[in-house]
Amino acid sequence: GTAAPHVRPPWRSPLAWAVTAFMGLQSVQFYVLLSWLPTVLHERSGADAASAGWLLSLLQVAGVVGSLLVPVVTGRSATRARRAAVGSSLLSLLGLVGLLALPQAPAVPVAVTGLGMGGSVVLALAAMSSRAADGRVAVALSGMAQSLGYLAAALGPVLVGAVHTASGSWTPPLLLVAAVAAVQPLAARAAGRDALVRA
Repeated sequence: GTAAPHVRPPWRSPLAWAVTAFMGLQSVQFYVLLSWLPTVLHERSGADAASAGWLLSLLQVAGVVGSLLVPVVTGRSATRARRAAVGSSLLSLLGLVGLLALPQAPAVPVAVTGLGMGGSVVLALAAMSSRAADGRVAVALSGMAQSLGYLAAALGPVLVGAVHTASGSWTPPLLLVAAVAAVQPLAARAAGRDALVRA
C-alpha cells in the first residue's frame, strides 16, 4: 500500500494553539516547582533541607494521585474532561496562592498544587488525541504541543532563577508562576471545547 500523506503541524488552528498553551502552561509550573521548590521552602518558609525534600516528594505523590483521579472523574465524557481540566488548573492556582499567603504552613498548598498539576498533565496529553480528527493529525498536534510546551518548560526555571537573582526574594518569582497558573484555566477551557483539529 501507499504511505499516508504527511500532515504538517496545525499552526493556523486556534484550537491547536489552545492545546499547546494548556500543555505549556502546566509544564512550566511543574518544572519550575521541581527545580526550585525545596530552595523556596528553605529560604522562604524556614524548612530544613530534609523537610523541604519531603515536601517535594509530597508534591510528586499528590501529582500521581491527581493523575489517577482524572479517569475516574471524567470517564469518557468530553464535558467532564473540560470541567476537570479547568478544575485541575484552578487547583494548581489555589495551591500557588497558598504558598504565597501561608509560607509557614506549606504542606497543604504543596499537596493541592500537586493534585492540580497531576490532573492537568494527564488532561493536556489526552487533549492531543481527543481534539485531533484522526491519527495523523494527532501526531502533528502532539509534535506541536509537546515541542513548544516543553521548550517553555525548559525556559521556566531559568527565568524564575533570573527573577529571584534580580529581586533578591522568592515572592516575585512565585507571583510570576501564579500568573502563569491564572492563565491556564482559560487555555484548558479553550482546549476542551467541542471541536476538532483537522488536516
